[in-house]
Amino acid sequence: AWPWCAAFTDWVIREWLAGNPDARRALGWRTEDVESRRPKTAAAFGYLDWARGAAQEILPPSAAPEPGMIVI
Repeated sequence: AWPWCAAFTDWVIREWLAGNPDARRALGWRTEDVESRRPKTAAAFGYLDWARGAAQEILPPSAAPEPGMIVI
């Protein structure tokens, strides 16, 4: 009844970024940026809006998934 899968992914990303300074550096984010810049959506397709707003690359549906990608 509640769309939790995308919300769970948000939590995983938050935890990963909070405990991984190398990942924050690779993204060019400071520790204090994580909460304001990470995705916060319970809708899978909400990641498209987040990616556009965060200037993240959106690949075409024909792209082969690779480790670390969010696939919707």
